[in-house]
Amino acid sequence: MWAGAVVLGAAEFLVGLGVMWFDVPLNSLQTAVTPDSLRSRVTGAYSTVNYGIRLLGALAGG
Repeated sequence: MWAGAVVLGAAEFLVGLGVMWFDVPLNSLQTAVTPDSLRSRVTGAYSTVNYGIRLLGALAGG
């Protein structure tokens, strides 16, 4: 039981680390290439797709 808890904790940690390593450079690049006049629209669209697909993944995953 303890081994399962350790593996689960390590997996959660690595997933969180991977998301951070992906999101920070992606958001920096998105900000750099998006014109100032469109930045809020692009950020809103990205957030809608990003958080919307999580809901679908959770439903599909059970």
